[in-house]
Amino acid sequence: MRVVFYKRLAKTKSLNLSDEVMLEQQTFWILRTYTVFNLDQVEGLDHLKTEPETIEPFAAIEEAEGLLVDSGAEIHHAAQDRAFYERKGTLSPFP
Repeated sequence: MRVVFYKRLAKTKSLNLSDEVMLEQQTFWILRTYTVFNLDQVEGLDHLKTEPETIEPFAAIEEAEGLLVDSGAEIHHAAQDRAFYERKGTLSPFP
């Protein structure tokens, strides 16, 4: 698989003009491509593979759950495509 790395770089160049020194800032893009492999595609590197991380099951905090129940709040979980944007210092669900 090929991956592409690109980055904008800034470089300051010194210009000597007779008795005056001027600094000029130049910006340019750097672009590089790399070929990468999945460890499963390479033989003899099994020692580099890491064990999958074990994740502990969710444990509710009783005090927090009690506060939530006492608040009477209705919580609705819905899978929706929503995005939030910060506009003029406020959080808004509208683009």
